[in-house]
Amino acid sequence: MKDRLIRFSATWLTLTFVVSILVIYNLGLKYDMWPYLPYPPSEISSIIVSLLYSYIVSYIFFILTIVLPRVIKLLNWYGYVMIRFNQFYDVWAVIYIIHHFYFKVGNSKVVEDKYVQSKAATTDLQSLYNANRYEVGLNLQNCLYQLETFSHLVSNQSDGIPSRLEVLFHEVTFNPIRANVQMVIDVLTDGDIQIKDAHYYALKSIKAFDEQFTNLKNLSRLLRHNIIVESQISRNRIFQETAHHVDWITK
Repeated sequence: MKDRLIRFSATWLTLTFVVSILVIYNLGLKYDMWPYLPYPPSEISSIIVSLLYSYIVSYIFFILTIVLPRVIKLLNWYGYVMIRFNQFYDVWAVIYIIHHFYFKVGNSKVVEDKYVQSKAATTDLQSLYNANRYEVGLNLQNCLYQLETFSHLVSNQSDGIPSRLEVLFHEVTFNPIRANVQMVIDVLTDGDIQIKDAHYYALKSIKAFDEQFTNLKNLSRLLRHNIIVESQISRNRIFQETAHHVDWITK
């Protein structure tokens, strides 16, 4: 809504600016661009021209003080966020892979994500299979720290985010999956709690990963991040080869 209002206002202000120049040209040179309209007296023409000059000056001031800084801020925001969004997507892929290969529960839609497939191809799965619960908990906790950093970035830069992206950014940064992941971490790092309790929360997370990765892919398309991903990443067969070891979750 905010972006529509800005575009609507900018369009009409620009059209008025063009019309003002045409009217000044007509009145100043006494050139009948509209021969069927009555030509105003010189006194009224002078007043109209003065008012239109004032509008033109105001319009130029508006461009220099409002529009140009916003465009510069948006360009800076885009370049700043793109790098970090790549890292953000990467962290979510790591979180899913840990759930998939350590707890052996998977989401059939998430494994179609090319970023997840690429991350799985570069992950030492054997080490993940053999990792103890504390190492897994530490890895997940590190992922949450990185997600928190990106969340602060989104909050601090929210005034520069286009409205069509703002909702999606909040959807992917502030969601209940992180609470489930934190519960998994708490169980894994508490030796007095059985690991089957961590499996319960991992199962809840896996069910919600479908929506999360759908939002990530939509956001990637809006940022045109997907073009970079698809040009650099090819599919691999790791999930097909290990499918029989995993309990697949479907909604």
